[in-house]
Amino acid sequence: MSNALPNPEQRLLVTFTSQQWTGRPGQDAVYSFLGLGIVGFVACLVLMIFIAGLRDPGAAALFIVVFAVALTTFIVLAKSSSEKKFLIGINQRVNDTILELTGNPDDQLSLRGFRRFIESEQRIPLPVHGVPGLELVVVREGESAGAGRKHPAQRRTAPPNPSSIHPPLVTTTELMITVTPPDYGTTSFDRLLNATLDTD
Repeated sequence: MSNALPNPEQRLLVTFTSQQWTGRPGQDAVYSFLGLGIVGFVACLVLMIFIAGLRDPGAAALFIVVFAVALTTFIVLAKSSSEKKFLIGINQRVNDTILELTGNPDDQLSLRGFRRFIESEQRIPLPVHGVPGLELVVVREGESAGAGRKHPAQRRTAPPNPSSIHPPLVTTTELMITVTPPDYGTTSFDRLLNATLDTD
């Protein structure tokens, strides 16, 4: 009899990109501020035609700074709200699956715990009535997905434009359930495996 460990089966739960959720909505705030500062400068030049007070260098500088700060803050807050709603949605989907599989509400993840799980790429075991074999895992683009095998959903983005100094990097994150039958495989676990892989 072979002693080789069985390859884990996988069930994809959620896929999202860094464009949908970054976890750091303010990470590009400096670039937004600089870009909006230029826009504010152009707007100030136009308004100088109608508002004499803006022809003063100090007033013009104040206008540009306030313009850039106000719009940057608005953009960051809007992005933060959007990302939080997105995270709440996928957290609920994952929790629904956990409850369906284990029947134990205590196994569900709080929003903070779910975020920590994604960012640290933990592996969370989900024993079913004391039987091990299920794990909730995070897989990012370019990493192996269990047993050294890459998941088909993983793919690389197009090569960056050589003319771009800071080309955007888009990563794909996958949340999945891995199912590894125990070496003493049982009929009950076979039913668990089928339910995990076949349930929509």
